[in-house]
Amino acid sequence: MPNPAELASRAERAANQLRDWLIEGPVQQADGGVAGVVDAVGGCRYVYGEITGYYLHWLAQARSADPQRRRERAARALAWVEANYHEALAPTRLVRDSDDNDWRNAAQFLFDLAMLAGGLTQAARAGLIAPLAKRMNALAGAFDDFVADGQLRACRWMQPLRAPLPRWSTAGGPFLAKAASRALMAEALFPFAPAFSNACRDTLHAVNTLGVNSGIGMLHPTLYAMEGAVADRASNEAALRRWLATLLKLQDVTDGSLPENPGVAGAKRSDVMAQALRLGATLDLANHVPDSAAALSGLATALIARVRDDGVAFDPAREPNEANVWCAMFAEQALRGHAAQLRGEPLPFAADEIV
Repeated sequence: MPNPAELASRAERAANQLRDWLIEGPVQQADGGVAGVVDAVGGCRYVYGEITGYYLHWLAQARSADPQRRRERAARALAWVEANYHEALAPTRLVRDSDDNDWRNAAQFLFDLAMLAGGLTQAARAGLIAPLAKRMNALAGAFDDFVADGQLRACRWMQPLRAPLPRWSTAGGPFLAKAASRALMAEALFPFAPAFSNACRDTLHAVNTLGVNSGIGMLHPTLYAMEGAVADRASNEAALRRWLATLLKLQDVTDGSLPENPGVAGAKRSDVMAQALRLGATLDLANHVPDSAAALSGLATALIARVRDDGVAFDPAREPNEANVWCAMFAEQALRGHAAQLRGEPLPFAADEIV
């Protein structure tokens, strides 16, 4: 295992590098929307409501960044939201570099809208913006359409002549705990109908009750479920620690990575590695489950090696010339949190500040 003090220093330097790129790099576009991915010359293929919500959420807790720059970035993001979610909901992906018809634009996703509402709320709480819900009428009124028979729906499919594609993001499941937690953060800003709020609370309760018994499928949505559950005031941290420790047993010890899917060869995703490391810090896993400390240090070491001046790749082996914006935000938090944990310092973000 690497020297803890040395690893903490390296993790903090890498986190600072990502922070500076997220603030000063090509992440936010001129109109305030935030890119999902940027290429080697800073070009943007699409802007994304979900990622703009993440960015607002990240800015709210990025206390080591210049306060004025945080306010400027948040104000620009708010202007983009108000322009694109006033009379109608923007498509899931607003493509910039082609006429590509992304299949996701055939649907509206609860997850995307919840991340946006949660990000607006957190940025408002941090004093970065003062959003007016009436200038986001379509967003404020959209959530009631995501309840069916008292349960949350993952998406509203908007092309009746085509069936939804069979994806985890369209099928629903425990990952909606993250959407539920972020939506509930926004209740003061967007007063929801009781049916929607109750469905959100029921989703969080179910995931916190089941914990590891919810299973481990594709790691990205499994970790979303944990991120939602840990932000719940009634979170079952002991159960979440067992769930995360079980997931960490899938780690490839040769390179510190985690699989995209258990037992399946696939992408070695930076976002998945960062999600697991960030939850490890949030749940203080190394002190409660000492056997997990080596796995967490392995994740940190692997993530640090991926950090570049222009962000971090989704999977360097597959997309070496692109920088993934949500991976950068997840990794910045994860590395900063891991550095604090190694030093025995307070975590620099709260459970409800996880992007």
